[in-house]
Amino acid sequence: MTLQPPDPSALPISETGFYEKRDDRTNLVTNSDHYQDAPILLAIEQDKATNLSGQVMALTSAVLASRFNRNVDLAYPDIPLESQVSHLLLPERLRTRAVTEMELGDPFGEFTGVDREEIADSDTDYSCALTIGNPSVQAEKIIRIDSCGWAARITRNEQIRGFNETSPNPIGPAAAACFGIAELFKSLIGCPPEQQPGNFTFDALTLRVEPGELHTTAPAFPDNIELGTVELVGVGSIGSSLLYMLPMLPIEGTFTLTDPDVVEYSNLNRSPIFNVKDAAEERNKTLAGERFICDSVDVRTFPERYGASGHRMMLSRISFSQKLIAIRRGRIYNTVGPR
Repeated sequence: MTLQPPDPSALPISETGFYEKRDDRTNLVTNSDHYQDAPILLAIEQDKATNLSGQVMALTSAVLASRFNRNVDLAYPDIPLESQVSHLLLPERLRTRAVTEMELGDPFGEFTGVDREEIADSDTDYSCALTIGNPSVQAEKIIRIDSCGWAARITRNEQIRGFNETSPNPIGPAAAACFGIAELFKSLIGCPPEQQPGNFTFDALTLRVEPGELHTTAPAFPDNIELGTVELVGVGSIGSSLLYMLPMLPIEGTFTLTDPDVVEYSNLNRSPIFNVKDAAEERNKTLAGERFICDSVDVRTFPERYGASGHRMMLSRISFSQKLIAIRRGRIYNTVGPR
């Protein structure tokens, strides 16, 4: 059964109250709600919409854009998704999946799928457009992204140099979407030009900008990644973003999710997997995370603080040689469980 966006009238919060709570942090750095209301366009070149890299960029861009803007048109074809990006709880066509994820996070917004012909005939003055590849669009500011394998590329207000290769690696495409949406967001809140970088290429394997050697199809992305047991401590903005990517990766193993906190409306502007019903029902973050990844890996949830009794009991069952990776407060720690 797929997740369905809720009826806004059935929620225990008004539209005004929702945006006040969701955007509380953003409103600390800007006095304008332009970033919320400005019309923006997300568009993808037709041939890129049919491959994995393009679909990862399209879906990631859409869900992130909807976490701060409520007026988005999507020029995406409604074509079948590649199996690697399909999700048991979400629609299996590109445009429908993107709109559904946006409405799950913001049921009050206007997220509309449009055709290319509609864009050409439209009198909408888009404040910003984010394009994947080089589709023809009109907007005050245009940010273009492209990717292959480990590589992500971004340009401003000019054509982007694409990649000729293809790869099953979703990491570079996800990075490209994050960079593109970040630059779009900075434009909407009025960041000065010196805080808006120019064109660049990023290598997600080496974490370098403009590297001497750019990794696209090499090293080859593995067909299977056996992780054993992984402990994720904190399912907030960083942890939940990791979980958003997991179903796209060929991973096997067991994930233990530890977090005592419940989902709040303020979490919805920085997490791609939480939805408005999670906040309305005060669902624990580990349970929301389990729902999103349980079809991909085995999951254990500990809706309690790190080191509480149930969590310690779990650790006691893990062999000394078992390596745990904990992501906590934005840093990665490598720890070892007790004998």
